[in-house]
Parts: sequence; structure tokens; C-alpha cells
Amino acid sequence: MILLQVAAPYVLDRVLVYLQKQIESNMNLLMSQTARNVTLLMISVTRHVVSLLHHCHLTMFYINGLFYHIAKRFTGIHYVNIMLL
Repeated sequence: MILLQVAAPYVLDRVLVYLQKQIESNMNLLMSQTARNVTLLMISVTRHVVSLLHHCHLTMFYINGLFYHIAKRFTGIHYVNIMLL
């Protein structure tokens, strides 16, 4: 759970930034300009979708209060709810 919570978002962002820089550089001569533009657009959309999914997940936490982090949802870890009367 800790690896998913800490490392996964960082690694995903670093990989997408690395790919974007590699494609934008002139070192990648094997791709046509159209393929390069489409790939850059897909990387940009992927970064925005990941951000949107994170925000939607946080919204669901505020609605039902079960999983604050996506890693806890994947691993099934719940918060302990104590009701005081």
C-alpha cells in the first residue's frame, strides 16, 4: 500500500515527463511529425486524466468516507470509524 501511495504517482509522472521530453527532442527521428504530435497529445491527455481521476476519487471519499487514497482502495484498507454517542 505504501509503495502504491508514494511511488506510483511519482513514477508515473516522471515516466510521462521523460517520454514527453524524448519525443519533443530532435533525437527521435524515427517518428513522423504527425505521430509525434499525436503521441504528445496522448501524454498530455493521460496526465490530465490521472489528475481528474485523483480528484474524482477524493470526491468519492468525501461523499462516503471509505478510502482517502487510491492505494487504500486497491488494497482494501479501511479507516476505523468510531461513533461516540
